[in-house]
Amino acid sequence: KGGLTYEALQGFRTTMAAMFAFVDMWYDGNEIVSDVKDEADFQERLTRHFRSRSVPVEEGTVVGGGKLDLFAADAVLIENKYVGSETAEPANAAPSAGAQGRRYAIALQSQIVLSVAAVQLKKGEEPPQRSDMVEVRESNTADKNRTEIRFTVPYGASVPSAQKPQ
Repeated sequence: KGGLTYEALQGFRTTMAAMFAFVDMWYDGNEIVSDVKDEADFQERLTRHFRSRSVPVEEGTVVGGGKLDLFAADAVLIENKYVGSETAEPANAAPSAGAQGRRYAIALQSQIVLSVAAVQLKKGEEPPQRSDMVEVRESNTADKNRTEIRFTVPYGASVPSAQKPQ
């Protein structure tokens, strides 16, 4: 509602470029067919990616009464989620991530919350199109100053050579 400062806008651009590159790397590489052990494993992969792209990222900072997951480019709060059980609708998994991230974003005066969820696909399920795995949402209907951008990255897909005709 109030817009972004110049510095926050620059941080947002840097973070979004890194996030889209992360999704591309996830889909184009081995990650989509790999296993993600837990939320710490997923956060380590995401943090390593940001740092490889020279995006400053804070991890585990205590604010707003708890420890945040990641804060990128001094502008964007990132709330990570891990769904370790098979899910038929990956984009709908971990629906409270934005609201949880919002709590930290308020303390950091950040207007953008990225929620990034690693979601295990059901056995034999085709991975969704990457373009369907990014969505802009309200983080809270009463808070018109913050927006959630949700990235979902599926894992546990079968290897392409194991695909059977439908």
